[in-house]
Amino acid sequence: KLKVAINGFGKVVAWYDNEWGYSQRVVDLADLVANKWPGLEGSVASGDPLEDFCKDNPADEECKLYE
Repeated sequence: KLKVAINGFGKVVAWYDNEWGYSQRVVDLADLVANKWPGLEGSVASGDPLEDFCKDNPADEECKLYE
């Protein structure tokens, strides 16, 4: 949206909707809070199912990308 104002100046109003980036930051925040919560230290999953799987199954074919 562009509005032309006095003396040749213009005003631009724009909105960029980056839902993927925002949702990833929400997940990061939830992970940070969960890992700092008293009594939960070390008991919270990483948020990456493959990473969690490979911690318990390091020899699995799927886990070779972490080598």
